[in-house]
Amino acid sequence: MEKINDRKAAFDRLNRFIMARGGWITSIPGDRLVVVEAVSATTASDLADLGYSPIEIEDGQRIMSAAVEECFTRTAAGALEPWTEGSARPVAEVRRHAGFVPTLRWSLVL
Repeated sequence: MEKINDRKAAFDRLNRFIMARGGWITSIPGDRLVVVEAVSATTASDLADLGYSPIEIEDGQRIMSAAVEECFTRTAAGALEPWTEGSARPVAEVRRHAGFVPTLRWSLVL
C-alpha cells in the first residue's frame, strides 16, 4: 500500500508540474504508465530535465475555450465586417470562442 501511495504522491507532483506549463495528464492517478498532453513541444524537454524519458505517441486534440480568434473592423456605415490580413482598417473588435487545438502527447513511466 505504501508503494501506491508513493506513486500517487509522485503523480500529484508531476501533475502540478505539467499543469503549470499548460498541459494535462490523462492517466488515472497512481498508474505507472502516464500519458501527458500539451500544446507546447518544450514539455518533453522539461520532462527530460526532471529525469523522465518521455516517448512521443500519436497526436491528439482538445477543445479549448478561446482557441479561435476572429477580428472585425467597421465599415463606413459602422457595421462589423471580418478583418483581413494587410487591411488598412484597424481592428475594431476581437471575438474568441471555443475550437479544436492540436496537442502533442507523450507516455512515460512514473
